[in-house]
Amino acid sequence: NSWETQGSFFMDVWFDLGLVILLVLNKLAMRKWGVWDLDRTVHWIFSSPLKFLRHLVDPVEIRLGVDLYLVTFVVQLVLFGSFFLSYNSLVGLDTSILTDIRTNLMPGTLILVQLGLFLVIVVDRILYIFRALKAKILMHFLLCSIYFASVAYLLVVRRGLNGVALKAILLLSAVYLMLSAQQVRMGYPMFTHHFLTKSYSHYKYYIYLLFRIVPFVFEMRSLLDWTFTKTTLKFWYWLKLEDIHHTLLITRADIQDTYRWGRQLGDPFPLWPKFYCGCLSFIGVLLVLFLPLAFYSTYSPALDRNAITVCSVAIAFVNAPPL
Repeated sequence: NSWETQGSFFMDVWFDLGLVILLVLNKLAMRKWGVWDLDRTVHWIFSSPLKFLRHLVDPVEIRLGVDLYLVTFVVQLVLFGSFFLSYNSLVGLDTSILTDIRTNLMPGTLILVQLGLFLVIVVDRILYIFRALKAKILMHFLLCSIYFASVAYLLVVRRGLNGVALKAILLLSAVYLMLSAQQVRMGYPMFTHHFLTKSYSHYKYYIYLLFRIVPFVFEMRSLLDWTFTKTTLKFWYWLKLEDIHHTLLITRADIQDTYRWGRQLGDPFPLWPKFYCGCLSFIGVLLVLFLPLAFYSTYSPALDRNAITVCSVAIAFVNAPPL
């Protein structure tokens, strides 16, 4: 199988090389017939990319910038999780990632790639804090090369694998690169802010709650922001500032909830919210406290009656074998 794979790979290489030679011969023939100006084309090939890069780094027009970090971060998280779940399908392993977790033996390549994807998320956050557009451009071209080289390797060298997983990873990578290119095109905003706590809406509120529930995400983001932001605050005061933003968002949510129920000042709280917030929560606490005890009691449904069906008696004398 390895020899067949290598043979097909070299066949593709020779095929591509033949196409390049045919293109060169075609251009030479066009130049001979006078339908292609070589000097002008070569000048355009070398001058246009330089103008494009110069325009990206030092644009003529003033760009106010746009904040695409939240959407980019969500796509990066989805890509991170998707690659973790579909790694075995990508490399052609018969086992699933859940089997590897049960056996306490994870592929080393998977850990390295996951570490690389995580570092991309971290570097992207640092560039966002510094608003380093030039470094963002360099990172964008580097990631383009790495992503598409990896996909080409999986498509050419490892044929016959799960195409659905590979296409999903390629699609997520393309979406991330598209957002990254749009960020480069529009520029970073002049002032960064807490997007989820800046204003209140239902989807922002629930996304923020999910963001706070995920372990270590809030702590790592706070550490990165405090480390790479010019501030006079100590880290603990920086966390206090984050708590202030959190309290303001919860207060906005409480005010919107009051408006939604149409309550006036001094009105008693409605019965229906009391029922599902009070009674059901109290019942849930009771179940958490007493259900485990009931499971290990004599009323447990896991216990079966051990009825006596056979009885045997053995009688023996001292220093004598049993009868």
